[in-house]
Amino acid sequence: MFVRNRFFSATKLFFMITLLAGLVTANPIQARASIPDPVLEWVGVMNDTVLAGATNPLATTRVAALVSASVFDSVNGIHPDYRSLYVRPNAREHASRRAAAVQAAYVILSTLYPAQAGSLGMKRDASIAAINDKEAQKSVQAGIAWGQTVATAILALRSTDGLNPPPPPFVGVLGIETSLQPWVYGGPLHC
Repeated sequence: MFVRNRFFSATKLFFMITLLAGLVTANPIQARASIPDPVLEWVGVMNDTVLAGATNPLATTRVAALVSASVFDSVNGIHPDYRSLYVRPNAREHASRRAAAVQAAYVILSTLYPAQAGSLGMKRDASIAAINDKEAQKSVQAGIAWGQTVATAILALRSTDGLNPPPPPFVGVLGIETSLQPWVYGGPLHC
């Protein structure tokens, strides 16, 4: 009886898998190309920029906060769903949220990392081109203008926050290890 039940359950499982495979292949889901999420895309660009700039970890938190605040206020300022962080919503109603997010992140990063402005400009242009393929030109241009306004306002607000000049570059654990005082930790670190 044990063998018979095992065979019966294996047959049932095979039938269910065959049925499911038949349903999936009989009515396949159409795949569509979509615009990548510019917020996630530019968070990745921000991470790459910070790493390439050898930014001190404490300064990295400031960069992330500036980019995040400008992207949030630029997206939220078009069709406000939440209270703004710094810049009151005042965008044109037809403005592209995607274009505003890209422009806001680009302005913050290119201002803080002028040595990387060329590569950031190419990434911005590629992002805007992808948006132009899916949204109206007038909407994209209004979004770019709004993103520029928000980022400029946030940079002006934060220009006196005491982080000028910027902290020294992060040189990694080995750079920190050599500066440790022996009387604090009982001697140099050994790995």
